[in-house]
Amino acid sequence: MTDWSLTDGTSHATRHWPGSVSAPSIHSRVVPTQTQPQPQAQPRRNVLIHQGWLTKRGGNFASWRRRWFVLRGDIIFYFREIDDAKHLGEIPLSGNVVRRVDQGDMRAPSKYLFEISPGEGSEGFARDRGNYLLSASNLLDMDEWLTKINFVISQQSQCMFKQTISETVSRERTFQFGGVVPMIVLQCCTFLRQHGIKEVGLFRQPGRANRIKYLQEKYDKSKYPPFGTPVDTDVHTVASLLKLYLRSIPEPVIPQEFNDCFVAATRFYKESDPAEAIQVVKGQLKGLPDPSYDCLKYVCRFLHAVQEHSDSNKMDCSNLAVVFGPNILRSNAEEGSFTDIKEMMKVVKDTSTVNDLTRILIEHSVELFPQSDDKSAVFTEMSYEKSAPPLPYCTIVCIAPTSCPQNTWDAHKCPMITCGSRIP
Repeated sequence: MTDWSLTDGTSHATRHWPGSVSAPSIHSRVVPTQTQPQPQAQPRRNVLIHQGWLTKRGGNFASWRRRWFVLRGDIIFYFREIDDAKHLGEIPLSGNVVRRVDQGDMRAPSKYLFEISPGEGSEGFARDRGNYLLSASNLLDMDEWLTKINFVISQQSQCMFKQTISETVSRERTFQFGGVVPMIVLQCCTFLRQHGIKEVGLFRQPGRANRIKYLQEKYDKSKYPPFGTPVDTDVHTVASLLKLYLRSIPEPVIPQEFNDCFVAATRFYKESDPAEAIQVVKGQLKGLPDPSYDCLKYVCRFLHAVQEHSDSNKMDCSNLAVVFGPNILRSNAEEGSFTDIKEMMKVVKDTSTVNDLTRILIEHSVELFPQSDDKSAVFTEMSYEKSAPPLPYCTIVCIAPTSCPQNTWDAHKCPMITCGSRIP
């Protein structure tokens, strides 16, 4: 079993979760102490955000008892004592609300009371309990708990399909299960590389609409569902989900403020020496924000791998460019409504340029996104070399490293929200 370390960049403390007295800041990282970390899987119980003593009302007689509370990810665990290895219970925050309440006649140990209760869309509490009533020892302590809990709830309630790539990456890093690429992109590409890279008509054939809607709703609620096997979720459904995500986010992979630069670089490519033009395009890519650049690099490397199997899947660079072009760079003309033939022709011309740029990015991804520039382990599996796909991943969903059904949870192996143990 991996020994998890809590590091904040300045101090170092090692302790097996769930209990930890020396709490790192909210920006701390939870990484294994063994080898270079991969994108983190299943964040819900790994990240220590806040901890401290609170008094909780409960039991058959609604009595008040002092407990040690630990907020990890989007769950609050409570213990009888600080050093207890096993928690007495847990309070899920996803979909719930927190509010301050008056003392009234509850005979609380203090007047600093707050309540956690189910909100709209909540999945409810463990053991079908009602609201949780908690008491802090002072105003400062209560305010700190309310701030941290509200922060977690607000982060969990944001819809991924309505966030920019930068916002999604930032949120996922907060909960320590994301890296430099949105997890939905990582999951979709990983699944398709393993199960669908040779599928005929990949990205052309539609997926199952009801399954796509189900998966989108899960992602929007930060549930990060495992796809399972191709029997559970067919490759065309996952391919359609990836396209839907890239099409739905409010800002394209290449932000529209860079449109003119990339349109000019594309035209330069068509009118001059391609080798020289590649360097011009590469220079424009370096100007992108890091989240946009990393996502574009990851997607283009994946699509490059897809076109390597075009004899089987019938999707070469040009076909892929037609599909993904509007999702990577959106034409400025799309924003307005055209009223004459000149504006209509501009839309056609811009669309052609966008497709040309996307084809260049896929076809020349080796030169444009060299592996020597990789700064994250996310890209280590995206090799340009033709090789057999990696072994399939276990599809058992783990709720925590220490409760993995296979007892082999390993964040280094698993880029998906799944067990992480490889199937023999």
